[in-house]
Amino acid sequence: MAGGNVHRGGSFAAGTELRSFGLTHFQYNDGDHIGMALALASLFPIFMIVMEVTIVLSRREIAGLLLLTGQLLNEGFNLVLKQIIREERPYLHLGDGYGMPSSHAQFMGFFVMFSAMYLEHQIATNVVQKRVVQMGAVVLGVLVAASRVYLGYHTFQQVLAGVANAYWTRRSPNGS
Repeated sequence: MAGGNVHRGGSFAAGTELRSFGLTHFQYNDGDHIGMALALASLFPIFMIVMEVTIVLSRREIAGLLLLTGQLLNEGFNLVLKQIIREERPYLHLGDGYGMPSSHAQFMGFFVMFSAMYLEHQIATNVVQKRVVQMGAVVLGVLVAASRVYLGYHTFQQVLAGVANAYWTRRSPNGS
């Protein structure tokens, strides 16, 4: 078709402001390669929730269900805390809602702690392999936490509070 774009979806009222779907909308300074890499790292929690749901549906193992349930309960706890604390983000134009505590940091903190404890108590493999996987999880968690501060979505204190909440809500797979 000549003459421009054709939209075959819902209707748009003239003069209405469009809103982007914010689930994967991260901003970084143009030309900042570190910012771009950290913006991508901020997507890890989304990838991980898809992975967790896939594991639960395909393998039907209790550990996957515990991890997914823990992550979802942690997100709910985070939302409640945000409504109680009501601390703004450092830059109001970045992100929706309150910034304290960081849900990304809390999500990754819970994942790191759950993974470390699960490997320690439930997986029979050599110690070196366990430590390599545990350190990989820590690196992912640190990248996500750092991305939130570097990109201006949270303060260091908001990220630290998210990790602290994850630590507080942790439970090992064997109940300890």
